[in-house]
Amino acid sequence: MTDTFLHRIMPTTALRQLEGRETPNVTNMELFFDLVYVFAIIQLSHYLLSHQTVTGAMESVILFAAVWWACHARIPVWMMH
Repeated sequence: MTDTFLHRIMPTTALRQLEGRETPNVTNMELFFDLVYVFAIIQLSHYLLSHQTVTGAMESVILFAAVWWACHARIPVWMMH
């Protein structure tokens, strides 16, 4: 099986496998990291408000992409298991 580019940058093997109608249990660590991501997005929006230039916008986009990837790649979940 060949991996796509998306699976290389955001692997799904780290996600929990649920059986049937099983609901996931959310740990305090996961909630903490969600809070960290929300705080990071708030800080990026404040950064963009204070740097209203093309350079500031590009920096914000690059930083947002890094935060988005970290959030959706679930790197902290890999560290917890």
